[in-house]
Amino acid sequence: MRDSRLTPGARGPTNRPNMVPNLARFPRPLRPAAAGLLALLLLGLAGEARAQSVRPWTPPGDSLARMAYSAKLRFQRQRGDSVGGDNFDGYQVVADMGRHLLAALGRDHWLQAPAIQATLDSLGLDVEVRIDPTLQHSAFMLVRNPFKRSSDAVGFLYWLRGSELRMQGASYPPAQDVKVRIWYTGRPETPYEAITLYHRRAEGSPLVLRLYRLNEAGVLWNLVQYEGHGPEFGPRSEGDFMDVNHDGQPEVVAFHLVEPDSFLVLGSGVPRLVEEYIYTERPEGFVLHDLRLLPGPVETVNMFATLLIQHEPELARRLLVNPATLDSVQLLGWGQHHGRGAWNIEYGEDQPWPEWLELRIWQDKGWQRWIFHFWIKDDRWVIRDWIPVQPAEKPKTATPILIPPTPEKPPPAAKKSERKP
Repeated sequence: MRDSRLTPGARGPTNRPNMVPNLARFPRPLRPAAAGLLALLLLGLAGEARAQSVRPWTPPGDSLARMAYSAKLRFQRQRGDSVGGDNFDGYQVVADMGRHLLAALGRDHWLQAPAIQATLDSLGLDVEVRIDPTLQHSAFMLVRNPFKRSSDAVGFLYWLRGSELRMQGASYPPAQDVKVRIWYTGRPETPYEAITLYHRRAEGSPLVLRLYRLNEAGVLWNLVQYEGHGPEFGPRSEGDFMDVNHDGQPEVVAFHLVEPDSFLVLGSGVPRLVEEYIYTERPEGFVLHDLRLLPGPVETVNMFATLLIQHEPELARRLLVNPATLDSVQLLGWGQHHGRGAWNIEYGEDQPWPEWLELRIWQDKGWQRWIFHFWIKDDRWVIRDWIPVQPAEKPKTATPILIPPTPEKPPPAAKKSERKP
């Protein structure tokens, strides 16, 4: 799979993200002066204690500084937002700089590759460098035009094949916050795979997944999933990699904020409803395997009110510590009113994960406020009780509203034979 647009001088769009292989071996050694300056960058990598505090380093007057200057001139001359044709030159120069620095690190020190990002940023460039800490000899670098935020980016995969340091690029939209996972599959036809997750540079942009598979010869990454040909994540979504079944290969776990039905209103600062999606790999790529609303007090109120409105009292009782208490609130009209905003969660415990919530509910006689306490029973969140309260303002950290706990039943009286004389 070749990329016509990423080859300098080529023209014409393609129907998928553009890719170009670069089969360069290790670059020839830098001049002694440059090598000496690179040694300053790597000096902190010698010991474990110092390896965590590598600082940005600007190499004055050496080949890297000249390459950075050359790249910035090309970025400034870029026409349009695409990375095809002559526009690709600046990205190629920065990719070569990354290859030089990876070679200087040495094949056994690629875990220190994130230091390259600080170095290139200090030279006025705009990159994101990512590694998979479980795989030593691979890295990913996203290169952006530092002078044009709307410009497309190019992502470069670096990997070692024997003594060869290989590099391959693919065009990306204006992207940021890239996450990368690279792993060994054990399949001869596709021995390694790589995933990138990223967001576009736009407020509320959805998560995007790309899946690459290395061919049997180990010389070319094939793009299997990409924009419009993979999982469709919702707006304001976040995701990451997780080995759910501990088989050494990742699953993708994504979280989407969802809006409740119109009868339920969530006040400012109240935790939102969140859907969890799990994507697992199949031969065609990553597909949806499971989804659910993330359990918690807010999700429990949403389900409880929904069951009452749908006239499912027996199912609603399962969400209560004491099922018999449902009869008393049904007499008040809970579940009979389901207009817009009939249930309002106004505030909750002053904690990121509250265990009590204040609700304003429209009943037969009008509005009434209640404090709901929650508990975990039979491996799920349930409602422990509700206490009527007078109208109150949302509690603040400095002056919290203290809600008394549910009164406990007094201990049973001792039998006559057990009483002290």
